[in-house]
Amino acid sequence: MRLQPLTTYPIGYDSGYVNGVLNSPLFIEEVEGPICPQGLDTPGGACAISSSNTSLIVSILSAGTFFGALIAGDLSDMIGRKWTIVLGCLIYIIGMKSPHALPC
Repeated sequence: MRLQPLTTYPIGYDSGYVNGVLNSPLFIEEVEGPICPQGLDTPGGACAISSSNTSLIVSILSAGTFFGALIAGDLSDMIGRKWTIVLGCLIYIIGMKSPHALPC
């Protein structure tokens, strides 16, 4: 019973993080192009990510979570729980650092 809040916290954190990213003018400009000349205060609400791009971004996050959950159990049986966690952390670190390594 006491583990339930610990297991649901990352789900809410991911959802909140994606929501913040989807509303970031810098991210909107990278995805949609220069449609935000005045930031989020652009008249007419033109500064937003299209619904198709929003659904794609959110579904990719859910797909990654789904396939990671499918693979983690079998991988843990093969290489052990500790090394599965270490591998997951390495994948996370590579995923977080790779955008910073790309040239602008």
